[in-house]
Amino acid sequence: MMKTKLSRIIATVLSVFLVAGVIVPTPAKAQYASNVDPEALSYAYGGLLNVSLLETLVNGGISVAELPGVEQDWKKGDPVPKNPANQALNLAVLNGLANINLGTINLPLVGQNGLLEFVANDVTLGAIHEAAHAPNPNEAYGGVGLAGSDGATVDLTQQGNDEVYARVNLLSLLSLEDSPPLIPPTIIETAGIELGAIGSRAARPNTPYDENANCTPLNLNNVEYGNLEHPNLNNHYFIISDDLATTQEDNNKFCSGYMIADAKVVLDAPVLDDVTDILDGVVGGLDSTINGLLGTSGVLSGVLSLVENIVPGTKVGVEVEVPVADILSSIVNEPLKDQEEWVSINLSDGTIELDLQQLHSDDLSNLAPNTPLLTGDEIDDILDSVRSLLTDPKDVNPYGLMARIDNVLRGSNQTDGLYRTKVTTELTLLVGSVTIDSTLGALLNPSSTAVRNCTFNPDEYDYFCYSTTGLASVLAPILNGIKNITGDVGGVLDALLFTGTNSVISNLVSNPVTTGLLTGVVNLLDPVLRLVLQPIANVIVNRQTVEKTPQGNLFTVSALEVNVLSTVIDPQTGQADTVLRLPLATSAVMAQSWKLIDLDINVAKIGDGKNLHTGGYTYDLVCEAPRWTGVDATGPDSLNYDEANVGPGFKYSAGQLSLDAVTGGLTSKVKVVPGSVCEIQAASAFDSNLNLRPTGDTVARTPYTYFLSTDGTNPLVSGATDLDDFTMFTGTGVTIDGAENVVVDTSQVTDSWKNHSYKFEIPNDANDFTINIVHNYEIDKRDIEVTKEVLGIDPIGAGPFEFEYSTDGGTTWTAATAISHGEKFTIEDVLFIDADTSEDTEVRVREKVPAANPVVPTVTWTIGDPAGSLTSVTENGFSSAIPFDASTGISVDMTTTPILPIKVTNDYEHVTVDFEAMLPQTGRTTLVWVIGLGLLAALGALIMYVRSRNK
Repeated sequence: MMKTKLSRIIATVLSVFLVAGVIVPTPAKAQYASNVDPEALSYAYGGLLNVSLLETLVNGGISVAELPGVEQDWKKGDPVPKNPANQALNLAVLNGLANINLGTINLPLVGQNGLLEFVANDVTLGAIHEAAHAPNPNEAYGGVGLAGSDGATVDLTQQGNDEVYARVNLLSLLSLEDSPPLIPPTIIETAGIELGAIGSRAARPNTPYDENANCTPLNLNNVEYGNLEHPNLNNHYFIISDDLATTQEDNNKFCSGYMIADAKVVLDAPVLDDVTDILDGVVGGLDSTINGLLGTSGVLSGVLSLVENIVPGTKVGVEVEVPVADILSSIVNEPLKDQEEWVSINLSDGTIELDLQQLHSDDLSNLAPNTPLLTGDEIDDILDSVRSLLTDPKDVNPYGLMARIDNVLRGSNQTDGLYRTKVTTELTLLVGSVTIDSTLGALLNPSSTAVRNCTFNPDEYDYFCYSTTGLASVLAPILNGIKNITGDVGGVLDALLFTGTNSVISNLVSNPVTTGLLTGVVNLLDPVLRLVLQPIANVIVNRQTVEKTPQGNLFTVSALEVNVLSTVIDPQTGQADTVLRLPLATSAVMAQSWKLIDLDINVAKIGDGKNLHTGGYTYDLVCEAPRWTGVDATGPDSLNYDEANVGPGFKYSAGQLSLDAVTGGLTSKVKVVPGSVCEIQAASAFDSNLNLRPTGDTVARTPYTYFLSTDGTNPLVSGATDLDDFTMFTGTGVTIDGAENVVVDTSQVTDSWKNHSYKFEIPNDANDFTINIVHNYEIDKRDIEVTKEVLGIDPIGAGPFEFEYSTDGGTTWTAATAISHGEKFTIEDVLFIDADTSEDTEVRVREKVPAANPVVPTVTWTIGDPAGSLTSVTENGFSSAIPFDASTGISVDMTTTPILPIKVTNDYEHVTVDFEAMLPQTGRTTLVWVIGLGLLAALGALIMYVRSRNK
């Protein structure tokens, strides 16, 4: 009988469910993707028993309150990343509760005498887990088998062991056939595939579109579609899709692994009891056969009767006791095994065991995808081995039953088999009697020792025991004579029993009755055994399939898949189709596999203030497409663009933009899917700088950024863009100079340039896409306005006054237009800083003054509003204000650049009056006349005098 180990039952937690109805009398294909949410962008599954496959195979489907296994998917909007889903298995509640009801056939799905039975040893197998992880739309991982407590990884390295983990009831499988064969329980009572630990893993790693998945770090194998079609697969789909080409995009993108620690077919065959009965009769008949040869009327007794001639009055009696039970036990207790050790027949308990591990070169865990566990040719070989082991003669099969019988009976070195036959000889003489107990081997050995009054031990062959009555001294030479006589006839006895062509053993192993009986048993067993083994030809190891779903390709791997074939013939293929699939240790994954293209980024830095920025640039890039998360290179994952790759500008030739004088770009290309909507934002620290020109609608003292494109004929520049709309491009203000440089008129800077961002959509048919970025740093410049004022004399007649200015630290001086009182001149477009050195621009202003005389004015300088004093120095004919910066009075938050006012004041504080010159030509020399004229007349005369002097 089948020996079932009583251990803790483990497997996944399932609720009770019933399969109602009958088998649909039409071909039915497995629906591997039946549980995948249509909105899922990635999917992962890990389950010991995928009961969901039964849903489409019976009328009405099944009712399952809680499906087995664990699954996880990722839909648009889900958080990234997700933690793995996993659970430890516990099948205790399932045994005997879930039944398959197919019309008149009703049997448990799982449990003792059910279709499946799970039995395991805690110590050997460890923890069994199911795990699924779909962290994002581009990758997924599923597994079931030996695992850590987190279930995130599955160990597929477990070696074979003697413990039964799972058992598939072959007779139950046969009862599920459309026309179930009748298996007489007198021939085969139970039959099952007993499995060691099993497990599987599937992965869809995040792999670039144009690269194969790197499965090595996962200790898994690449799934290459060309390897899925096994030459012996026979009628099993491996690509579940109407259009094979639609699945090709994921070729070599999946990773797979599985484990089956051991697999045996064990059959309880009561018909083998008939073989034991035959052997019992044959071996039991040896007792009378050997007695006839050696007993009182046999050869040995006849030889010993010669003693009567030596000792008159002697009577000889010989009894033979063949060790029938021991011989039979030696024949049947050790299983018969063929040379390859595929087949083992255990006659002692009536079982046949097929070692499928040995059949597959002692390694069930490294078979090619979709390998049948047993082929039709291998079934023929197994049946031939069974027949040969039971019926072929020794010279044909040295491992068979006939060779076993021959070897057991012959023993070795006269110490076993028939040599252990007990021979009891009674010699009755006139003076006494002798009783000799010996094995046949010791009796035939002339050198064996005769020991008086010993305890006979059939395991000791080198002496025989005797006991005497009467005169023992008279009997001693008689005993030696007996040994000599038996030794002399040893050759004759050996030929009769062992070596002769008509010896007992030769006749026994070639007895046509015996071989005929055994052949009759095999003839009963052979067709039934073939029927029982036939379902195994529909069991697939390392079952791998790819199925096209609306949202991607689903890859599934099962360590083992049990299939029941119907007798319904598909009129198109002329073949029977599968109506029931039971995958064991199944993992499945699906993830997105869109074509990804390169997104190139070219960066230039221009403007007279470009030296204000050192180092490279960083960018935030976000790209999204329908049903795809795309790129999210923001925050710490933002793109870094090295300074060495920043160019001085762009050239335009033959309708193409190219970055000038720089090769390279980003260290690694950004991959995006065509149809994506993207936005790139300059994320470098564009700090305000008071030396930068405030531009744009919302003014700020920061650099600005514009983007270049082309319509294939002319270069374009980014322009005004509505809020949340794609960036607009225009050809206005864009020209190409004689050296093919792109020149952009930046006099009208828009807010879109100040945002440093570009929003765009990649065409669906694009093979690549390029972003051309220009960072523009314009140094601010201003007008400096110099105003003249005269105090102390009549300003109307003052001037003109001459000025000079310098913006290079006094190295060169430029003459300004001469101005009079109340007039001004302007120093135009003075840069705040030097474009090359980034040093502040120092402005100097000076005024020519008359040579020293009584009316040289005092010159004062003031700057800005409110006025600030500038110390002045008068020397060498000039009155010079101290130098000041062109950016004087500017702060970083100023949104305009006001004209810088400089006010120059000439103050005539010391005026001398020549009263003598004022006297009339009357010859008077006193002031009396002047005073007498009255004060008003005197003042008028004074003014006239000053005017005359000023001229």
